[in-house]
Amino acid sequence: AERSSPSFVGKRPGLQRPTAFIFPAAGAVLAIVAFPTAYAVFLSLTDNNLISPVQHFIGLGQYRAALADPIFARSVINTFALATIALNLELLIGLGLAQLITSRVRTRSAWQALLMVPLMVPPVLAGYQFKWIFNPDVGVVNDALYSLTGSVHSINWLVDVPLGWISILVAELWIGIPFVTIVLIAGMLSISPEYLQAAEVDGANGWQRFRYVTLPLIGPFIWIAMALRSLDVGRLYDIVRIMTGGGPAHRTETLWTYIGQEATFDGAIGYAAAMSVMVSALSVAFSLLIFVNLFRARAAKA
Repeated sequence: AERSSPSFVGKRPGLQRPTAFIFPAAGAVLAIVAFPTAYAVFLSLTDNNLISPVQHFIGLGQYRAALADPIFARSVINTFALATIALNLELLIGLGLAQLITSRVRTRSAWQALLMVPLMVPPVLAGYQFKWIFNPDVGVVNDALYSLTGSVHSINWLVDVPLGWISILVAELWIGIPFVTIVLIAGMLSISPEYLQAAEVDGANGWQRFRYVTLPLIGPFIWIAMALRSLDVGRLYDIVRIMTGGGPAHRTETLWTYIGQEATFDGAIGYAAAMSVMVSALSVAFSLLIFVNLFRARAAKA
């Protein structure tokens, strides 16, 4: 006998629409995001300063000051350079590790569990960890150089240029590579073995199977990993603030460390808000570009 439908089905058509369940959460997110965003835009149009109790509307004055600020320009260049190098290295190393771990059937679970360790370490703790590792007096790196060469190496990793950026990059890779690797492992495991077996039957070697079968099929996973990691690198603050403080002389300054410096230490709330609005607009545009490529990759896979 056919099972009868519940008596309440059909009495309230609105509940049958999936969008009805989205509205409460979407409304909450909109309220949480919309008010701070609108208030930040308002502050960016004023000369709000913690030193002065009175604020005045100055229009786009803070934006013009930011565009003419050489330190802000340097922080933009530093952030984009760090993001470009870090994301490319994370992708290349993550692809190699994912391919290697996926082929290790017996130890795959152990490697995946090991990759989770850096992801569970807070960025603040990671910053202090690498600040100690690259310490010029008692750091592990200088001690290792002494053990290898027999001569004392007191290299100021966190002060000299470009060694300061290299130290920050190593810390960022330590956090980012495991995440990218895990996402790519999930993508490789989702590929049907029939595709790889068919390519092997056709005479394709290991590199050809990876280049023409594996890589195109994990395209959406690559874009997902890059989208999430680009947002993390773009708002990098904790590690830089702890390891170098943006110095010396703003040489390792990033966007959010400079904005935090202006807001918290200098009290220039309006100026920091203007820079935040500009950076947020760039982040949204960059995220849209990545997600467009993600949708294209998913369409090509389908």
